[in-house]
Amino acid sequence: MTSNRIPKAPFYRSGDSAEELRNDYSSDTGASTNVDDSQAGSILDFHLRQSNVSALTLGKSKSLNTRYGHESRLLAQHVESAKSGFSWENPRPLDALLDTQIEFPVEACGEFLSPVVAEIAEICQAPVGLAANAVLSASAFAVQRLYNCGQMGPLPPEPCSLFVLSIAESGDRKSAVDGMACRAIRRWEENCVRSGGYPFVRPADEKLQEAQSGNWPSSSIVLFTDVTYADFSSRLIKGNYPAVGIFSDEAGTFFGNYSMTAATRQSAVSGYVTLWNSGEVSRYRLTDEKGSGKIFNRRLTINLMAQPISMKDTLADPYLQAQGFLPRFLITNPPSRAGGRFLQYEQFCGQRKLSKSLQDYESRIQMLLETPVSINGGAGLITRNIEVSDAAQYQFVNLYNEFEKDLRTDDLAFPAQLRPFQARVAQHARRIATVLAVMNGEQSVSETTMVSAFQIAEHSLDTWRNLIGCNNAERIYSEAQQLLNWMAQKPKYRTIRDLQRYGPRFVRECSSRLRSLVELLEEYHWIRYDINSKSLDINLTVLSIDH
Repeated sequence: MTSNRIPKAPFYRSGDSAEELRNDYSSDTGASTNVDDSQAGSILDFHLRQSNVSALTLGKSKSLNTRYGHESRLLAQHVESAKSGFSWENPRPLDALLDTQIEFPVEACGEFLSPVVAEIAEICQAPVGLAANAVLSASAFAVQRLYNCGQMGPLPPEPCSLFVLSIAESGDRKSAVDGMACRAIRRWEENCVRSGGYPFVRPADEKLQEAQSGNWPSSSIVLFTDVTYADFSSRLIKGNYPAVGIFSDEAGTFFGNYSMTAATRQSAVSGYVTLWNSGEVSRYRLTDEKGSGKIFNRRLTINLMAQPISMKDTLADPYLQAQGFLPRFLITNPPSRAGGRFLQYEQFCGQRKLSKSLQDYESRIQMLLETPVSINGGAGLITRNIEVSDAAQYQFVNLYNEFEKDLRTDDLAFPAQLRPFQARVAQHARRIATVLAVMNGEQSVSETTMVSAFQIAEHSLDTWRNLIGCNNAERIYSEAQQLLNWMAQKPKYRTIRDLQRYGPRFVRECSSRLRSLVELLEEYHWIRYDINSKSLDINLTVLSIDH
């Protein structure tokens, strides 16, 4: 979307020399004229190249002090910026705020998984975010049965299972992506069923000299597609395999089944939340004694894919948000590739071989799955707590604090409705970091892996902000544009205090809103904060002033 309100280039008279420009600056603003011809001339020439207006259009006036006084002040700011050695970047269009679909930071998946994600997306001609979530959930499924998130200061170990949700239109190749990402899992499941069950090892206790090995019954279900919580929890209590997944490319079968109806969803949601938190399952029914009881150390990873229309009501459900169920999902809503998925005849007819990265990925998944799970007397998993390096813990603390401080505000950028989602960012990052570290073959979570995990978790937060309707995109866009135009028209007001006292009403009434808008305009390279003068400068690269 392109708006007429997006600033364009300023207009200046093509006949003005650098000397005349300096004189106009000094007469109008009192700015220093100690600028050489090359600096003033290059700035003026640049803006003239941005403008398609002639001298006749602008008139013959030599004075910038009258009609163009505010422009001379702005250009004087640019001259001062040039003198200090500062170089402006091209600003990003503010109408990008209205785009609710965000590209997935695929590089954050790390050196091992990033090429896998890219190749699956390319082979399936699917959005990268769709492939990334599928690969992350498949990896979490394989890792959860062997590893926990490691101890970090006062934070105890916890499961590394992930709940993942991908929103994509019909025809965006959800099924194809899921099939490629989970191929090694389904192959392992099939082989185990054919060979008589899933391997496990029961560690020796004081009375036994060596470990007992065996096969878990092949009647166990490892990957569920359509299941109610009552049936799911009953199976786990009765002795189903202790590390499972719910994988479906039609999320409506999960959110629309009987467990999620008004009569039963409270117990179902509470059960899934508890299982995500600690791996505990409890259920008591007089009519189902064998399926009643409490068990510990189970693991569940969920990967759901859905179309936007089928999830509209679910995503807006205040109960699922406030209860913490939806905030436990990592989500992506990537832009569709429909309309650009053209075939090449040679590739279409030829037999494509899997790259080494994809082969290594499937081998790593297979190796993790073929490692027998260790169980205790209650048939609960015995998992290893992965180490976390000191540098990774340092980054965790810093990034945790960055997200935590925003929970104190209630403004355009961080509305109260987003708090349950933002409060989970660090916990998501901790789990993602564990999965990435194991898949990368790291002995302990590295600093780079922890930072990458936070990037993925932040992408999910930004996507939630858009999808649950609390991004206030139209309002933020309008107010950012109004503030920028006001600053351009009144360049003598250049400090935060000036904006608080004389700016538009919406920033005078709310200091936190002013802070958010200033940070936004600075992030988009429309303004910058000069630490020396403690004032705000405006980027004139594509600025338009209406007279």
